[in-house]
Amino acid sequence: YINIQIYAHFENSTLYRRLLDAEYEDNTNSLPRGWRQNLPNISAPIPEHLIVPSARITSNTLLGHEEVKNTRISLMHFQWGQFIDHDLALIPTNPESKASGGEVDCEHTCYNTESCFPIPLSADDELGMTTNDNERRRNCIPFTRSAGIKFNTEGASPYSNQINEPTVFLDASTIYGSSEFLGILL
Repeated sequence: YINIQIYAHFENSTLYRRLLDAEYEDNTNSLPRGWRQNLPNISAPIPEHLIVPSARITSNTLLGHEEVKNTRISLMHFQWGQFIDHDLALIPTNPESKASGGEVDCEHTCYNTESCFPIPLSADDELGMTTNDNERRRNCIPFTRSAGIKFNTEGASPYSNQINEPTVFLDASTIYGSSEFLGILL
């Protein structure tokens, strides 16, 4: 039994619900916090409430680098989890990025653009370490921003929202599609 009124909030191409208010850095409410701290040649001081810790350093601190061996869990657990995740959630990327068919190549830049928000690497990070010929491999981890939409269920919204393309139900939409149009195509 599915309550149709509740289902309408969870069908494909609906907005993600926010648990907390949006916190963007700019007046247009679309640039993420930390945007200016990654830009070169910043002359104006950055307000403290906008400074965020490096995503890379935070990840390494919380997760570490130790190899975990488990004889009871195989790689299939990871793959099944990934399959389930892709059935429940997919946020489209910024339409200007190459990932969405646009012109902006976020894979080969370490500069913030409307589509790209790369994660800087510290000089001692193993991902950026030098190769045999002493050239640094890279200074950042590429990151393509999600598509932001400035509306919500009540109409126009003052801040950017993200949408979920598939339904939020475990319904095998990765196999059968998450809309009537995709279902007919398949």
